[in-house]
Amino acid sequence: MNNNTTVTKNKYTPYYIAVVALTLLIVICISAAVIASVLNSGAGSTEYTLRIGDKRSELKTTSDGTILINLDLLTDMLDLQKTGSSAEPKYTSAGGDAIVFSHDSTTAKVTVAGTKNPYSIKMNVAAEASASGCMVSLDTVSSVFSGISVTVDGSVVKIARMQVTGKDELEPVKILNKSTDPMSRVLYLTGVMKEYDKYLNPSDRDAYLVLVNKENPISKDYTPNDLVTLPDSIKNGNINCDQMREYAAKALEAMIKEIESEFKADDLENKIFAQSGYRTYEYQSSLFNGYIEDEMTDDPSLSYDEAKEVVLQYSALPECSEHRTGLAIDLIDVRYNTLENPFTKPYWTEWLEENAWKFGFILRYPENAEDITGYSHESWHFRYVGRYHAERISALDITLEEYLELLNK
Repeated sequence: MNNNTTVTKNKYTPYYIAVVALTLLIVICISAAVIASVLNSGAGSTEYTLRIGDKRSELKTTSDGTILINLDLLTDMLDLQKTGSSAEPKYTSAGGDAIVFSHDSTTAKVTVAGTKNPYSIKMNVAAEASASGCMVSLDTVSSVFSGISVTVDGSVVKIARMQVTGKDELEPVKILNKSTDPMSRVLYLTGVMKEYDKYLNPSDRDAYLVLVNKENPISKDYTPNDLVTLPDSIKNGNINCDQMREYAAKALEAMIKEIESEFKADDLENKIFAQSGYRTYEYQSSLFNGYIEDEMTDDPSLSYDEAKEVVLQYSALPECSEHRTGLAIDLIDVRYNTLENPFTKPYWTEWLEENAWKFGFILRYPENAEDITGYSHESWHFRYVGRYHAERISALDITLEEYLELLNK
């Protein structure tokens, strides 16, 4: 038996090897290109379409998905005059407000009409200023300019001028933002938002700006004509006042649904409940007088008038109670709990401060604003004004009193 093995060399073997190697190289290159395309799909890619009236333009996004827009596309619609240099463009509104951007900077300078000293605002994305225009985030546009609406519905970005309620005229464009925090305020109409959008953003957006405080009382006979009962799923088990005006009630329902979705709150230990909504004149009167009795019991040295002055720091006379509007709601995070300890988990306060505006609510009595609102800080008391105004009040970081004064100037 011959143990020698003879190997026959095939003259085509090198050719086949070369073909296989070339094929593998092509596959690797194509795969790398696909992966790179996916990874860079956000940076410089055109994913959104801007719609202004009948005009459409393609928009770009950053690598993290932030939508960018060239302010020069909006000068005509916003009635802005552009001056300055290409690296530091200045946009001035018809009313005289002005904002200056600097290339590659997240800080912009705002000068309000009639004033000399500018103040700084922070943006979530640095401006890209050049001869071809000034690119800023859509969040910046939404936050800085009042008198416009900005929404993102699917892949379409819609920017429109707002009309003065009840009149056939456009609101003047103003530059209002005084926040020193980076802005991120564009609303994406998806999920819960889309289902409840008409309640979050009422067509008559000024209808819910009523001001009730110690200087602006409400009639004893006033009762809202659109009160509805809150669903059992969102109210505390021992709630005494379980009604709100329809739009406020639906907006609250949307906000609590969003909380439950975000925190996967499928048990009572991780939910927020409505504790107190609309109150009648009689109920608020009884509540207020009860507080006076409690103060006099706790400190027998107090006279009735002295106890009343103490109570007025944290409770309202029936004719001055915002709860009587049907637009205010007290929230707690544990069912059957009381407002003495409304939020046992600190993250609720943070979440509400950052997100309540999206649902048309504002924190009515913020910290360090007692001299303005007339009442001490209440982390649980939220007021419905509609998303348009809530967004601006939140961005400006001011009270309802200050905001209404600003609008009336």
